[in-house]
This record gives sequence, C-alpha cells and structure tokens, in this order.
Amino acid sequence: MWLPNLLRLPVQVSEQQRQRVTVHMFIFLLLIFSGTTRAEPPEVRFFNWSDYLPEEILDRFTAETGIRVRYSTYDSNEAM
Repeated sequence: MWLPNLLRLPVQVSEQQRQRVTVHMFIFLLLIFSGTTRAEPPEVRFFNWSDYLPEEILDRFTAETGIRVRYSTYDSNEAM
C-alpha cells in the first residue's frame, strides 16, 4: 500500500510554517462559522382573520418557544 508509506515520509516543516498554517486554519474556520450565527431571534409571520385568535395565545407561544410572532389580521379573504 502506497498511502501508509507516503504518510511515514519525514517532512521538514519550520515553526514559522506551522504557525502560518495554524493561523490560516483558524481564519478559515472563523469565516465558515461566522455565517451561521443569528443576530436576530427567530420569527414567524402569521396571517389570520380579525378576532379569530386571542393575543394571549401568541404571547404564550413566544414565551414557551422563544420565537417571535408577527401577527397580521385581515377582515376578508380578498384583503388577505
């Protein structure tokens, strides 16, 4: 098998090269994971007819899940 023999070859790496690779790996990981953070809390938009759902239900949902509800009401199907 050539792969195990390849891995056993001695490689001369200076301390400066090792530090440079470490810094580049760290920057690479920061760039990858910086896009996965959320600055805003999750939100759901809910469209409904007027006087159909009490506001207390929405407040309790937000308290239990941490998801904010943006609630919009309409008076007819045509307005929706």
